[in-house]
Amino acid sequence: MRILFLTGIVLITFLLSNSFMISPYKQKEETPKTTVKIGDADWENLRVMIEQSPVDTVKEKFGLFVKKNALETNAYNCKDGKYFGLTSADYFGYLHIVLLEISRGKITNIHYDELKLNGKNKRTDIDYNREMLNSGTSPSIAYPIYEEELLKNQDYMKVDGVTGATYSLYRFRMAVAKALEKANSN
Repeated sequence: MRILFLTGIVLITFLLSNSFMISPYKQKEETPKTTVKIGDADWENLRVMIEQSPVDTVKEKFGLFVKKNALETNAYNCKDGKYFGLTSADYFGYLHIVLLEISRGKITNIHYDELKLNGKNKRTDIDYNREMLNSGTSPSIAYPIYEEELLKNQDYMKVDGVTGATYSLYRFRMAVAKALEKANSN
């Protein structure tokens, strides 16, 4: 009887050990978040693609770029602070610039503009805005809409395009993505 009792204890101990079965109480090992550092050449290729491709191609390839590089599209995992996103100059000499303020995983403030190397910016350039109104909108109208949409949706992939400023949407998204990349790497 004593041998049967001891055998039962050994068998139960063996069955409950991690060598035979996984305890439901064992903590799942966390896999570290993989952060992909995107090279300058990749960002430059994305910028060129945005400028040279039809809108449908830009939409598709931009989405693939975000997925391939595991880019965050919101500030949920970002540290509090102010972050700057800047692209290289486009074919017209404009840099695409965004300043994000992040607090408790949310974008709380944003300013976006496109700045000419000579210091002029699209948002306040009266002549440029007047000329662009022929397309149905202007930077002084479209950029604040993009900013409001980002603050409302908290995800740059959920910001809708403004008719007449579709390419600006992707330049905006790219600048925001670069700012969020910095916010995630801090």
